[in-house]
Order: sequence, then structure tokens, then C-alpha cells
Amino acid sequence: MKQNSDSGESVKLYPKDHCFIIMAYNPSDVYDVVYRQLQEMIEGEFPISCIRADRALNPGQILLEKVHEQILGADVVVADVTEHNPNVYYEYGYASAHNRLPVLIAKEGAKLPTDLVGKELLRYRGTPGEDPDFKGRLLNCIIKRLTSPLPEQRRMLSSPRPFPAYVIAAPRTPGDDSKHWWHPDEKQTFGDMFGIVGILTAYGNLFGTRILPDLLHARYLTEDFLDRAATFFCIGSSKVNPATRHFLPRIQRGLAPSWRLIEEGNKDDKRIYFSGEPSLDGMLSRPMAQGEGKSATDYGLVIRAPHPEHSDHMVLILAGRHSIGTHAACMVVTQQKLIASLEMKLGKDVSLRETRKPFWAVVSGALGQDGLLSDEVEIIKAGTYEHSSEK
Repeated sequence: MKQNSDSGESVKLYPKDHCFIIMAYNPSDVYDVVYRQLQEMIEGEFPISCIRADRALNPGQILLEKVHEQILGADVVVADVTEHNPNVYYEYGYASAHNRLPVLIAKEGAKLPTDLVGKELLRYRGTPGEDPDFKGRLLNCIIKRLTSPLPEQRRMLSSPRPFPAYVIAAPRTPGDDSKHWWHPDEKQTFGDMFGIVGILTAYGNLFGTRILPDLLHARYLTEDFLDRAATFFCIGSSKVNPATRHFLPRIQRGLAPSWRLIEEGNKDDKRIYFSGEPSLDGMLSRPMAQGEGKSATDYGLVIRAPHPEHSDHMVLILAGRHSIGTHAACMVVTQQKLIASLEMKLGKDVSLRETRKPFWAVVSGALGQDGLLSDEVEIIKAGTYEHSSEK
């Protein structure tokens, strides 16, 4: 905790799960009362902390950058537009443009600017704490925000600087030489396609569809491009995606476990599997079963880490032994229930908000009757990295 030099009250340094409150600061004797009442209502009901721009300190950071980071990282945004204030309108506009959809509130009788007339608005009489009906209406709106998939997707996919961002995949035209026995007859790029759609859809939910990650083919990238300050989503293993091959040793340098893709055998009888956690090697090296009555399961690997050259950006690797495993890995980072399950596997000591702390997860996906991934996706094991003792 840190002391506010003006008021002497304790303030939080960027809480992991927070509600950002947009409001005027002056006159302080009025709006501090409103802020404290909103804080008591929200923190008393939900496991999140309330902050506003002047109450969250990050020494040395530019104020506008701090406001942007707080809004982008918030689970929910509440905007009190009682006062005609340019800072309030700017923060509201920034949140709306990045798909944060603030819960709008205002004092009874306050006149709204034309652009806000007609939007859903919660009015309070006197102050929020003095209106007996206001708390229930506010909490219902917040529940709707928190139970949407957005908070989970934000924790999983949003880094301190989410843009620029690139989805790097290596799809190829399906043909007889590129298909495995389980692939359906129609032409699809299988795991690549589902990962691309999932990430672009999630980013659209989080930040709006006007700015989305660029989609690039891994084959045409250079190492210089991959070293630029950006967020990279790498779909496919190091066997098919040079971007994965570029990043994997760099983000794991000096860390354990050290995951790698192993290929054994010849072209007609090749075995491909991930290795990095000795307790899982036996399972991960089993081939997909073929034949009636045999269960076919593929495995995928999720690795999230800071960009090795630019820690405000992230690298997310979504790799499978085959297309089913890649699809399963992509599902784990974009689907609400699976992200929540991953958080449980990682444990309470690890927060997905800690984007500078790398983690890994091994996932499995079952083959459906249509030759694609079924609904049976499971997170086998997940963990963080430790410094390796090997030199």
C-alpha cells in the first residue's frame, strides 16, 4: 500500500482485478463521497477493487498512459457523467472506443450532453448511498458485465500494450498429402482456421472491430520482423510455423521446463510429440489411435510469455502435435469456461493478469465423428516457469 500525499488515504498500485471509475475529482468534498460510496457498494459485493485515475499511483508513468492502461485492464468500467467535464468525456470515449461499454450513472436532474441522451443510464438521488434503489440496479449491471466472456478473454489475451498485434499462422491448401486419416473430405485448414477466427473474434469483443490484429503467413516473415515491438499469436508447432520456431527457444532461455517438438521415425511411420515435463512424456508420445472402438486424442501446448525484446507485449504460442491439438490449444485461450479452468489449474498464486510471468499448459482434444475437434477439451496440466539450473 502507498499513501496519497494529499489525503493521507491508502491507494492501490494497479490491482489485478479492478473496476475503473470515471468521474470528476472536484469539488473533492462532493465527489470523494460519491467515489467512496461506489467503492463500498462494488467491493462489498465482488472480489474486485475500485480505482480512479488519481487514486492509483505508478510513479514515473505519464498520466494519460496510466489512464489508458487502467481502462484497458479493467473488468468493468463505471462512468459518472453528472459533471460536464472534458476528462470524464475523454475517458468515457476511450473506454467505449475500446469496447469497454461503461455503466453510465448520473445524479438525478443532471443534464446530459446530446451524444449520451438515449443511452442506458442509472440515476441516483442525492448521492449513491442515499438512494435505496440505486445499489441493486448498479450491481445488476455489473453482474451482466462480469458474467460475459470479456473478463476472461481480457486476462488471457490483453497485454499492457495489446497493439500492434499479429496472428501468425502457416495454413496450406489441404490435399491428399497434407491430410491425416481423421480429416473430413471437405477442404479446410483445420486447427489454423479455428485459431485465427477465435483470436480475431476475441480481439473484436475486447477492442472493437475497427482495429484487429493483422493476419500474416509465417513463411514470409523475417526474424527482424518478429523482433519488433508487437504482440504475436503463433498458431502451429515449430514444425509448421517458423514464428513458433523463432520464439520458443528465446522465451524459454534459462527457464524450466523447456518444451520442444520431437519427431521420430520415417515419413510413413512418423511420431510427433512434445517433450518438456518428464511425467507427461509417455502420454504425449502416444500416437492418435485409429480403428473402431479406439479413442483418438491429440495434445496441444499453450505457452504465454512476454516478448523477449519488449516486455510490454506478449507472445502466445498455440501448438498441437496435429490439427486437433492445435484446435484444442486455441479453444483454451478463447473460450470463457476453458480460460477459467486454466486459471484453476495454474492456482491462486498465479494470475493471468501478470502478463510478464510466463506459463505453459498441456491440453488434450478428442476427435469427433466428423473428423474435427469434439467438445471434449481438457487441460491436462499447467504451470509456470522456473529458472533452470543448467548452464
